[in-house]
Amino acid sequence: MNSDLDNRIFQLDFAVEKSMRYHQRRRGWYETLHKGFMLVIIVCGSLASLSNGLAFYLGITVAGLAALDLVFGLSHRARDHEMLFRRFSDLAVKIRADEHTEENLKQWTRERINIETDEPPIYAALEADCDNKVRRAWDKTDNLVQLDGWSKFAMHFLRQEKKYWPQPS
Repeated sequence: MNSDLDNRIFQLDFAVEKSMRYHQRRRGWYETLHKGFMLVIIVCGSLASLSNGLAFYLGITVAGLAALDLVFGLSHRARDHEMLFRRFSDLAVKIRADEHTEENLKQWTRERINIETDEPPIYAALEADCDNKVRRAWDKTDNLVQLDGWSKFAMHFLRQEKKYWPQPS
């Protein structure tokens, strides 16, 4: 086998695996927010009918959370990340099942680029964390990124700077 070809296919497979994990986590984040909002809306809406004194404030809470969920489109964003995950997953199957040839590598690379054109901007700390998880799963623990507490806390709602990004080895 051609070791250069094998290395380039490994690089692509690694990147696709990382993208799959990234989109799974983004989908999970949006689904959790959406379900949390819906839970609070249901509870507050139910309590508003029972309590005269709090009804006004509970109504405002319900309206506010429903508006936020609608404006930010949490369920739609979760669906978008699910679709991206599936596309990357289909590509991973091809990489892992098809013959490793130069032509297939070119085709898989084109497919990856096509998928990436539909991605929203990336959250750098989350991608770095996904990179770490793939490295650990694949027993490639060199070049792990050390994320500070703030980056871990804010990885789903702040894009942060691209100070991470080790290259797979």
